[in-house]
Amino acid sequence: LHEANANTNGASPFAPNYVAFTAVIDGWSRRGNAEKAEALLDQMVAFDIRPSTVSYNAVIAAWSRFAKHKKMAVENAEKIFQRMIEMPGIYPDVHSYASLLLALTNCRNQPNGVNRAADILLGTEQALDDCFLREGHNDAMMSSVVVPNDVCYNTVIHGYSKSKRPMEAEELLCRMVERHEKYPLVAPAPNVRTFNAAMLAWARSGRPDSGQKAQDLLEALEGVTKDDGKRTGQEAATEATVQPDIFGYNIVLDGWRLGSSIESAMGAEKLLRSMERGERFAMPDRTSYNTVVDSFCKAGRNQQRKHQSRRRKETGQNNCTDVNSDDVNFAQRAEDLLYRMDAAGVQPDTWTFNTVLHAWARSGLGQKAADHATALLLTMEQLHKQDDARCGTNEGTVHPDARSYSAVIDAIARSGATDAPGRAVAILSRMEDNDLLPNVYTLNGILNCWAKNSRDNVFAAQEADDILRRMEESDDDQNSCYPRPDLVSYCIVAVAFAWNRSDASKAVKA
Repeated sequence: LHEANANTNGASPFAPNYVAFTAVIDGWSRRGNAEKAEALLDQMVAFDIRPSTVSYNAVIAAWSRFAKHKKMAVENAEKIFQRMIEMPGIYPDVHSYASLLLALTNCRNQPNGVNRAADILLGTEQALDDCFLREGHNDAMMSSVVVPNDVCYNTVIHGYSKSKRPMEAEELLCRMVERHEKYPLVAPAPNVRTFNAAMLAWARSGRPDSGQKAQDLLEALEGVTKDDGKRTGQEAATEATVQPDIFGYNIVLDGWRLGSSIESAMGAEKLLRSMERGERFAMPDRTSYNTVVDSFCKAGRNQQRKHQSRRRKETGQNNCTDVNSDDVNFAQRAEDLLYRMDAAGVQPDTWTFNTVLHAWARSGLGQKAADHATALLLTMEQLHKQDDARCGTNEGTVHPDARSYSAVIDAIARSGATDAPGRAVAILSRMEDNDLLPNVYTLNGILNCWAKNSRDNVFAAQEADDILRRMEESDDDQNSCYPRPDLVSYCIVAVAFAWNRSDASKAVKA
């Protein structure tokens, strides 16, 4: 339109201006197309239209969103930022810095990216300090200084979290608090996201004390909130109260979970109980309970591995059976949490049940574990039917899936009972009745049932071999729902024939 209506001087009522270019650049930026956003910025310059800080910010923000996936993204973001600095009369603002810091902390070149982001943030702090140290500083001088906001600090703290550098994340949080106390009208105060980011850094650090360190920060925030509640109305009006939210509590619970020890599981449950009693600033939700359930499961698996390793050293055997390795029954604690969760009005979901089922399967409690797992699966099926009747769909909160049935079959197999194969096959039939196809883990559980019976049952090894053959022929049989066998499938059948001792040649053949 501009070219068609241009007069001899090249002017027309449709000539694109700064507003039109910036709007389209921002549109491409929000769509995540950084190349087109930057191309329009170059075209804007070619039209002799002066870009503004907003135009450059949109392009930097577009590239920052790609920093996780494209190596060139952070380089392009820095290039645009440098162009803005070199452009006369154009100055980066706090949004420019926030987008650049995001690109640096998201890039794959770590820890160099977060180190560079921390240096840039420190540079803005020093510029503010220098401004206040000058004699006769005024509003005009302050307007030339970019004061980092809470987004800038939160971005760098998140960068430290992703790099598993919790000490630097906490130090930056403390520095932010100190600077707010020093410049209360200018420097930002940490908000709940700042504390959550620092807690996340500790929770994901992989250190044995990660849960305790994250909780120390949480309790420091709780202390600040309680102190804020004691202030007078006039004092409270000057600053917003920072209060822990459910995300912060769940981050701390996750930190305890990742400790994978008895102490960590107990620490998670202790925090959960205090939340249930209303002693904290948030009540537990489904994520809270699921995290603590999983903490007991992880602790149980860790203890089981340690106990089996100890038994191997003592007996010199590599095929030690599962045993309950500690007075703490982790599976029972996980199941008790499931019932507590339901009693608190928080409905468990499929993930909750599956985690408890796997805990029983790996508990080493034999027949007791198999019975508990079978009963839990029946509860899941009943809840699923109730959801179907109430909602008329198959999308209820609880619906047994392939992992559910596989875990129960695994628990039955590990029990070593003589009736284990029959019970496992019955579970498989229920699975197929619910229109679920068995996966390789499901059938490996069935094979394991027959293998553990092969010492006393001369036909057990052959039954396992028949199932293995059906798995092998599944590609040729269009009506077969069996998956292809994996290495574990062959190893189980080989062990079955080896334990059977009726025909050693079949073990070699398998």
